[in-house]
Amino acid sequence: MAAPSDFIIQLLKRSNFDLLRLPELPFTTPDEREETEFAFDLTNHLKSVKIVVLDGYWFGAEYQRVLRKYPVHVVLIEDAGYGKYFADLIINQAPGLSEANYELVSDHPILALGPKYALLRPKFLHTAQSALPPKKDIQKILICFGGSDHFNYSEPVTKWFLEKTDLLVNLVLGASYSVTESMVIMQGEFADRLKVTSSLSEDEMLNLMKDADLGIVPTSGILFECIACRLPVISGVYTQNQSKLYNGFKTEGVFLDAANFSSKAIAKAYKKLNQEALTYIVEKQKKVLDGQSGSRLSQMFESLKMAPVGRLRKATAKDVELYFNWANDNSVRKNAFSQEPILLEHHQKWFNQKIKNEESHLLILEKENIPIGQIRFDKDENNEWEIDYSIDFNYRGLGYGIMLLQRGLDHLKNIETKPKVKAVVKGHNLASLKAFRNIGFQEYQSDKVHIFSYG
Repeated sequence: MAAPSDFIIQLLKRSNFDLLRLPELPFTTPDEREETEFAFDLTNHLKSVKIVVLDGYWFGAEYQRVLRKYPVHVVLIEDAGYGKYFADLIINQAPGLSEANYELVSDHPILALGPKYALLRPKFLHTAQSALPPKKDIQKILICFGGSDHFNYSEPVTKWFLEKTDLLVNLVLGASYSVTESMVIMQGEFADRLKVTSSLSEDEMLNLMKDADLGIVPTSGILFECIACRLPVISGVYTQNQSKLYNGFKTEGVFLDAANFSSKAIAKAYKKLNQEALTYIVEKQKKVLDGQSGSRLSQMFESLKMAPVGRLRKATAKDVELYFNWANDNSVRKNAFSQEPILLEHHQKWFNQKIKNEESHLLILEKENIPIGQIRFDKDENNEWEIDYSIDFNYRGLGYGIMLLQRGLDHLKNIETKPKVKAVVKGHNLASLKAFRNIGFQEYQSDKVHIFSYG
């Protein structure tokens, strides 16, 4: 995270998350940022990770594409509702979206689209599953524009309701909100009807929403919390990235439309409030958000966690040149017991014999149809399978070696119930030594080589 608040830091600690601080960047709206992407390098943090979740406007298509090079699944939380994506799972909680909205590059990406995948805190999800009493009249309102409220909508919107109505107003400010002098004056002038709070906990926000009769919020994450609490809402939009959410929920009828939160638009929306409107809005809210999104997303993450990164396939005659190039790679020759360059004609003869031999298994790891590396099992006179494997130069040091060995062993176990496997590794081949040690091979050292056995 960049510039986390003290509250967020404590929340992460309580949830046993380590915090990696990103460089702080000047605030800009998604509209101003256009196609600018973030350049933070995660290389040193991906080797023991299965899933990377990106949440932020800086993580564009190119950033996702680079991450696809690593043996990880990429999840993207986004709210634009359009564009090119390389992610394995895309989460957008706005209503009215489908696969047609996106240009999807990944193989079989999972799409979690719509309010049934709403990203809500647990107590709000539980509240959405409860039967709440209907709102009968409007006496208390809740106003919240969240975060830093960069454009300061809190002040003029609050002022309108204090001057044009006799309602009690609870104004909730984000931790980063900069209080102006005029805001302080307004607090003093309307001290009997205005209560201002900041940095509320989950329980505090939930109780305020349950206690309120009407919410004034933008079409952002807080709108979902209002819907979960079955709170009638006047809502609107002030940045481009909110437009999908705004248009979708406007069509669903879950709020009264305040457009861009101008005084005229607020007055028009407020004038429509009556018992029939309150009942209609709450019934629509029940239909779009049922409180089950947590379990739906958990199932998706569990599926993603179990899904293999890339696929393992058998080598065919068409792969002869690919294997030839891999075999003649400088580091492969250095780690081989015979270090002489391999001639193409000798390689072709050897390769054609190997792929036809039932005592040999040649397998290729691919990701997005790009060959990452190869693993070969040859059965010797002692009925042991000897391993040979290598990773393409462009994908070394990223964790694919361990993955390839594990996936190769899984393949072998489908052929034999309890296969016996061995590998012979030179002492200076540190990457292979580490890989075999990490997946539980027994190790023996003999004459400058390390012998590993399994099974």
